[in-house]
Parts: sequence; C-alpha cells; structure tokens
Amino acid sequence: MTDIDHSQEIPDFSLVKGGPFYRILRRLKLCDERLEPSIRRIVAFAAFTWLPLMLLSMIDGRTAGGVDIPFFKDVENHVRFLAALPLLLAAETLVEKHISPRIKNFIRRRIITDGDLPRFRAAIRSASRMRDSTVAELLLLIAVYVAGPVFYGTLMASASGAISTWYAAPDGIRWNLTLAGYWLVFVSLPVFQFLFLRWYFRIFIWFVFLLRVSRLNLYLLPTHSDRVAGLGFLNKCAYSFTYWMIAQGAILSGFVAGQVIHFGSDPREYKLEAAGVVILVLAAVLAPLALFAPKLIQAKWDRGGVFGTFASKYVEEFNSKWISGDDPTYKQLLGTSDLQSLADLGNSYSIIEQTKPVPFGITDIIYMTFITLMPLLPLLLFVFSLEELLDRLLKMLM
Repeated sequence: MTDIDHSQEIPDFSLVKGGPFYRILRRLKLCDERLEPSIRRIVAFAAFTWLPLMLLSMIDGRTAGGVDIPFFKDVENHVRFLAALPLLLAAETLVEKHISPRIKNFIRRRIITDGDLPRFRAAIRSASRMRDSTVAELLLLIAVYVAGPVFYGTLMASASGAISTWYAAPDGIRWNLTLAGYWLVFVSLPVFQFLFLRWYFRIFIWFVFLLRVSRLNLYLLPTHSDRVAGLGFLNKCAYSFTYWMIAQGAILSGFVAGQVIHFGSDPREYKLEAAGVVILVLAAVLAPLALFAPKLIQAKWDRGGVFGTFASKYVEEFNSKWISGDDPTYKQLLGTSDLQSLADLGNSYSIIEQTKPVPFGITDIIYMTFITLMPLLPLLLFVFSLEELLDRLLKMLM
C-alpha cells in the first residue's frame, strides 16, 4: 500500500446518469447533468400519463360517475401515476447524490490495492457501458409494448364484463377500450412499466458491479470501527434506494385499496403479496452487499488471527514488565501508557469479534421492511376505525 490518493484517477461511477432515456431528458431540459431537480420530471410525467386520462375520461363522461368505477374513484391508477411514478423518478436523484461519491471510498480507504486499480477501473467502465446501453433500453421498450398492451387490454376487457369502468366498455369484448383506456394501455402504462423495469435493470448493474469488486484482492481491516472492516459506506448506499422501496409498497397499496373499495376484499387477505414485495425489495437491495460476505469472513479469521498473535505477545511483555518481573516498579504505573494500550488492545479485539459477515444488520432489515410496507398503513383504516388505531397505538407505546 502507498500513501498516494488515487481517487482522483478513478472515473466517476453513476448508476443512473446515462442511457438514451437520460439523454432525452437532458435535451428536454427536464434535468441537469446530476438529474436535478426531480420536480421537473415528476410534473412532466404526471402531465403526460395521468392528465390525459382525466381529460379523455371527461370526454367519455366517465370522470365522476356514469360507471361503476369512474376515473376519480380508481385509486390504483391514481397511486400508480401520482405516487409510485414520481417516487421512481425522485429515486434517481437520491441514488445519484448518495451512491456516486461513496464508490470512491474503495480508494480513499485503501480497500482496493494498487495492483487491483486497473481491474477496479474496468469494473466501473463495464457498469457504465451496461447503463448506457441503447440495446438494453430498446429491449425494455419492446417488452412493455409487446407484453403490456396484450396483458392489460385483455385483463381490462375481461374485468369490464363484470363491472363498468372509465377505461373499458362493459360488454367484456377484448380491446373494447374507451378513449382514455387506449391512452392508458398504449401510453401511460408502458411509460410506467418502462421506468419500473429500468430500475430493476439498474439494480442488476449494481449487483454485477459489486460482484466484480468483491472478487478483487480487497484490503479489509477487521479492527475498523464500523464493524464491517471498512465497508460501512456500502450500508449507506443501500439506504439511497429508500424512494424506490416506498414506490414498491405504493404499487401494492394502490392495488389492494382498489380491491377493497370496489370489490369488498379484506386487506388482510393480501399478507402473502405484502411478504412477497418485502422479500423482493430486501433481495434487490441487500443481495449485492451480501457478495462481500466471503471476504469479510476471511478478513475476520485471517487478520483476526494475526492480531491475536500480536495481542498475545503484548500481554506477555506487559505481564513480564509489570506483574511477574523480578523487581516490579509499581510507582511507575501512574501515568504510564502501557495500561491504556492494554485497554485499547482489548477494545480492538472486541471490534474484531463483533465484525459482521455482511455490511448490514437486523436494524437495516427492519428499517427497509418498514419503509416498504409504510404505504400500506392507510389500509388499516379499512379494518379499524381511526379511534381504534389510535387506541392500539397508545397501548403499544405505554
């Protein structure tokens, strides 16, 4: 290892700042180079996906009444386009702000050895190429326009056979969509699905990038105070996906709310769906971090063993000098640094013992689970009254 700071020589890593869609947003002045401000994109996409649905449903006379599910009562689509979609867009800015600068900690903390710097640079360049891939985004568009309209068009027409809606005529005929229904199936939903799938593609890129980094000869110190041998900053990277997690929960919440309001379902019937979303989110966010488990375990055992040998020698010399020596000079104990060093030795050994096999803990899992399920909390009002909820909350806190 050297004292030279190579962080300035490393190309900037960005998980979200690239690709044809990003370049289009830049040309439309919907964001700057760092994807700020996100409010421009949120307003623009709401105007493009949600507003035409309202206007077209007004033309059809299905905005506030006239059918079983008028536009204003379609909770699921309101949540999808006015909550989940803005969160997916805002998540880009949050991820760019928090992940990009932290990647250079691999260099600043000397975790990447000088010999592996070329491979680290190659991993960043490879991730950037995947992120910028025109082919990948075209495949996502093809997927949403081939599978999406067929699935949703058939599903909506089938549903309209039992109940009249603002997006389909109530005769159950396939593709019997209203004007607003055509915009929903061929514009609004594909845009949402593209952004939704694009996020999972980015998480795949994040996984591949960390996989390549985890295979390098990492210099991990189990005596580091973060209890993960210096990789604590990766934990903070995971928290940058908070808006994305909330969006996943919001999508499920909108769906369940629609089923409860229009079909009388019990929200408690969707426990498996909620558990599935939580598992998916935790796997997407934490699985990339878990790739470092083998290196953390190895560092704890190997360097922990070396530190144990060093500690044994120190304790032996301390014992010879102060305890079992021929003529212990106890008066010299006052103010000596040996006792403090012995205490520091014990603290360092405790840190090694507490080093975690992954750069996250149970507190992080609880936080991410809560964040994901948070949008479902309003559904409790369909089960309990507000007074009952407040009473139960007070009993939990007391």
